[in-house]
Amino acid sequence: EMDWTPMAVLTALAAVLIAVGLAGFRHRDLETK
Repeated sequence: EMDWTPMAVLTALAAVLIAVGLAGFRHRDLETK
């Protein structure tokens, strides 16, 4: 049987990093206009 905890942690971490990256990109894009 598989242990899903490490996969769940990695997925959550990736989602957080993507959200932060998108938020930063949008914020920078708004500043340039």
